[in-house]
Order: sequence, then structure tokens, then C-alpha cells
Amino acid sequence: MAAVVQWTRAHGKHISIFVAKHHTEAGKRLCAEELRNVLRHGDDSQLPTPGLFFYAQGMPVVVTRHQFVGLKVVNGAPFQAADIFPDLAAGTIALASDATLHLGPPVAVLLESDDSAGLAIPGLPNGTILIKSKTVAIPNAMRGKEARSRGKPGFRWVTHRTGPLCTPAFAMTDQKSQGKQFSDVLLNLKGVHSSGTATRPSFMSLYVQLSRAESWEGLHLFRKPARGDFIEPKNVLDKDMREAVLRLEKLGDESRRRFERNHRHETWFQEWDAMAESAQDAEAVDEDDASLWSETVS
Repeated sequence: MAAVVQWTRAHGKHISIFVAKHHTEAGKRLCAEELRNVLRHGDDSQLPTPGLFFYAQGMPVVVTRHQFVGLKVVNGAPFQAADIFPDLAAGTIALASDATLHLGPPVAVLLESDDSAGLAIPGLPNGTILIKSKTVAIPNAMRGKEARSRGKPGFRWVTHRTGPLCTPAFAMTDQKSQGKQFSDVLLNLKGVHSSGTATRPSFMSLYVQLSRAESWEGLHLFRKPARGDFIEPKNVLDKDMREAVLRLEKLGDESRRRFERNHRHETWFQEWDAMAESAQDAEAVDEDDASLWSETVS
């Protein structure tokens, strides 16, 4: 969470670190190593609340699970952390003049965004939404309770974790960033193997990452791209993805033929069918996409 600390000190803010509450089988006490491993494990697709929640007023956060769909408080939605409500029963430790460790999760976090600006919820400042800390179950796979699953270090006895369903958003995965664009974005063009080691980015990951920037001027790279990222061998859609797209195209053609056969006698269809299609544009699109389907370099 170095980014949170840097941002906090650059803006002259106080940083608060909240320790998530972990529930264990029969109240079993975790040893120091187990507790360290559990707290180091942040939020991910399986576990939506982090072991340690770093907070500074005004910092960007992203919601990690659907909560209020009608208010757009959904998984991946960006907000600013306007305020936080610590659990007064939890102890605190002063780590520095500008940093406090809270020995328990916050009761709630107050969020705001452009989308929430028009909200007026009784008891809350205008334009804000309150999300409470929640208790979530630890998946059996993380605990090593499923066949062929080694589990995550330290989680064998942990059944639940309590904490806020949001996380600092100074960095996010390509998956979380989908549907969003940014005026300035720093990209780390790499993939991640299940073992945690860096790998060559997939074609889809490259597409998602590179298309997050609103302009070329706002696109920045964490490292100099390697030829292997794009060219050697040529980075194309995965075989399974290519086959799936071809199958969808085939189903689309079949659906269109069935539609035309069933409605050919109707006047509105005959008028639509008489409208000329731009074959030239269609051919141009096919030519542009052709390189994505071939693994040979021309």
C-alpha cells in the first residue's frame, strides 16, 4: 500500500490502517505466522474485503461487491472516501504522527462520487453514501477444503472475514478497469500466472489495458514494451476465444437466415431488405480484423 502512503503524505493527510476481523473454527487462535499471512492477503475475486484497509480522507476507492445496485454502488464502481467511522471499542496504536493502526475494521465508510452528487439521504451529508463493513465467508478453496486445492497460507482455520467492501484504487487489475477510461493511466503490460509470476500479457489483457486511456498523451507505460509482448510470437486471440467468436458468428448467420425465412412475406421486411448494405465498409472491417486471427507474421 505504498501508493496510499505516498498519496496521503503528498496531500498532508492522516493515514489510518484498519485490521480486518477474522473468525476461526471453534475460536481457534492463529499463530503469528498464520496471522501475518492472513493479514497480508488483500481483496481479490474470491474475497472482497482486504486484510488491512488503508484509509485517508479523499482517497480514491473502488467497490468490491454489489451493494446498492440502484445507487450504482456496484462491483468496480469508483468513489472517493469522504469519511470513515472507526469502531470505538477497538484499540489503536500510534505508528507515527500521521499514521494510526486500528485493531479492528471500521464500522462504515462514507463514499461520494459524481454519480452520487444529487443524492440526499436522511442523516448523511448530501451527495454521500454509507457502506457498512460486512462479514463474508472464506471460500473453501482458499481454506484448502476442496479436492486438488492447497488453499492460501494461514487460511486453514479461518471461516469468515469482516471489513469494508471497498479498497484503495490507486491501482487496479485490467478486469476491474473494464468500462472505465482515465485522463492519465500508468500501465504494467504483463500477465500473471497462477503461481504469481509475471508472464506475457494475453491479447485481451493488452486490449483492455491500452484502451483505458482517453488519449495517447495520457497513456504511460511502467516499463519499455518487449517484442515478446506483441510480436515474437505474434500476440493474437487465444484459440478458445477464436473458436468461440467463430461459433457466435455462425449462430448469428443461422439466426438471420431463420428470421428472413419467417418474415420474408411481410411488407416491413421487404422494405428493410431493399435497403443497400455498405459492402465496402464490411470488407474493410474484415481486413482490419484478419490479423487478429492468424498466428503467422506477414
